[in-house]
Amino acid sequence: MKKTLLLIAVVFGLAADEPKKADKKDASELDGTWVVVKMERGGQENEDSKGDELTIAGNQFKVKRKNGDMKGAVKLNAKATPKAIDLILTDGPQQGTALGIYKLDKERLMVCLNQPDATDRPTEFASKVDSQYMLVTLEKQKKR
Repeated sequence: MKKTLLLIAVVFGLAADEPKKADKKDASELDGTWVVVKMERGGQENEDSKGDELTIAGNQFKVKRKNGDMKGAVKLNAKATPKAIDLILTDGPQQGTALGIYKLDKERLMVCLNQPDATDRPTEFASKVDSQYMLVTLEKQKKR
C-alpha cells in the first residue's frame, strides 16, 4: 500500500496551484496515463506494482492499483534541482503529503518519494536498503 501511495505521489507532482512557466511545461507533459514498469522500496524491487496506472489531469491525479485506487493533487517545482514534487493524498488507504523528486524524459518518468507526512525529501533517485524511499519508473501510455 505504501508503495502505491508513493507512486501516486510521484505522478501528482505534475501541477501546482499557481504553476510557474517551468511547472506549466512539465505539467503539460505529465498530463495523461502512465504505467509502472519498475518500483523499488528499501532497495527491494516490487513486482506487484508493475502495470499499475497513474493518470494526471491538471493538478489532480488518480492511481489505479490492483488492490485499490488512490486520488489526490500534485504540486511541482520544476526549478528545483532535482525537480521537486509533492503528492497530496486525499482519497485512498493513506492520506497526507508525500515529498519527492522527479525526472521527466519524454515518455519516461522517474519519481522518488518519501512516506506521506515524512519531513525530508529525497535528494537522489535511489531506494537503498533500510530506506523508506520509493523509486518508481513509469512509461507514458500511448493514446488508443
